[in-house]
Amino acid sequence: MKAKTWKMLKDVARVKQDASAVRLARMLTQCGEMEQKLALLLVYRDDYRSRLARAQAQGIQGERLRNYQQFLANLQSAIEQQAELVSAMQHQLGLAQQSLAGERRKVDSYGVLDHRQQALASSRDQRRQQAIHDEFATKSFLKRAAGGDD
Repeated sequence: MKAKTWKMLKDVARVKQDASAVRLARMLTQCGEMEQKLALLLVYRDDYRSRLARAQAQGIQGERLRNYQQFLANLQSAIEQQAELVSAMQHQLGLAQQSLAGERRKVDSYGVLDHRQQALASSRDQRRQQAIHDEFATKSFLKRAAGGDD
């Protein structure tokens, strides 16, 4: 494979890895915000339940009781919807983490292949240097041997 094509493949892999990392970071932020909103809704629901209990202890009127109950039902619905959103986002986070891991493996694989290619080239170069050295030593030996016979 040509060096230019190989470099392009490695660059594309790095760009994809970086894009996956940025996407994952954004998703982590969004998931944190969603979880925070869910926690606030849960706190708000508990607070409103406490208010209802106090109001009932003080003898709440029928219409006001229905309003509390209706509001709590709406709040529970919002909590369930938010919990579903958090769950879906956590699933998407898992997929994004897998995607990033795949992109990292690809970049790492290209690095391993580069290292192997460099080691192979170095080995070839060493063998070539050794062959030149051996040839020079053989010629020197033969010259000395030929000169000694005369």
